[in-house]
Amino acid sequence: MSLFSASFVAHLIAAIFGVGPIVVMAIVGSRAPATGELALERRELLARLSRWVSLALALMLVTGVAMEIGVGGVFHRTWWYRASVLLLLLAGALVGVAGRRLRTTEPADVPARIRFAARASRLACALIVAITLLMTLRPG
Repeated sequence: MSLFSASFVAHLIAAIFGVGPIVVMAIVGSRAPATGELALERRELLARLSRWVSLALALMLVTGVAMEIGVGGVFHRTWWYRASVLLLLLAGALVGVAGRRLRTTEPADVPARIRFAARASRLACALIVAITLLMTLRPG
């Protein structure tokens, strides 16, 4: 199996198991209760999901670069490839910041932190869609 093939399979697996939880974060975060035990449970769930998504996005970056190396580096000078890498880093940063805010919060701040995580994950979803379009269309 070539470097490209192995990286491609790992990239797809990371995308499937990593991008799905971003959508779950957006949905769970959008239904945040104002107070109570349920808010704390949702915060914990979102914090765990953010760790998983961060790991998956990091794996997607590594496997994406490995695929680029596997094809001889033909895309690394194109604007859409560079933009895709930057968008992936931005999506990872959003999810990472959301996760950190969820893990380092007082009980009174939980609803606001959950809403922030929901907004961050929705934006990360939009970035992933943009990346997918860039990688699929390969414009210019």
